[in-house]
Amino acid sequence: MRDEKFKQQAKQNLDSDSDDCSVHAYKAENLPVLSIKNETRVLEKLKSLSKEYLGWYPHSLSDDEEALRQDDEGMTEMTFNQRNSVLFRQGEKEILHWFIRFADFVQNMLTMKFKEAKKETQILPKEFESARDYLQTAIIPLILKE
Repeated sequence: MRDEKFKQQAKQNLDSDSDDCSVHAYKAENLPVLSIKNETRVLEKLKSLSKEYLGWYPHSLSDDEEALRQDDEGMTEMTFNQRNSVLFRQGEKEILHWFIRFADFVQNMLTMKFKEAKKETQILPKEFESARDYLQTAIIPLILKE
């Protein structure tokens, strides 16, 4: 089901004659944040899609972790392909969970005063270090502006 949705979206993008649908139009530097309200809506959409995608899996992240633990301890014997499939699925779920936590983190920042939000970017949780540039160049100026 998920693959079919992605294929439909990709086909729509390819069939469009508009230059706005080119790969180059979607570079982050070409898409500045507009407002706190808009960024909040984007983050809500990111969260809802991440939760929806997690719901497509018949097993939870902890189920995958438990299956891998049991395989590591010799309680089960997965084939090489089975183990790699579980590892891949586990990685997808970890990314989706990260998006949910990050969206919550940024939405909380968007409710802060400028100084408090600025301080928050200087003591980031380790898991959000990779997003420091986005927070400092997009979110902080947005909070200052509004």
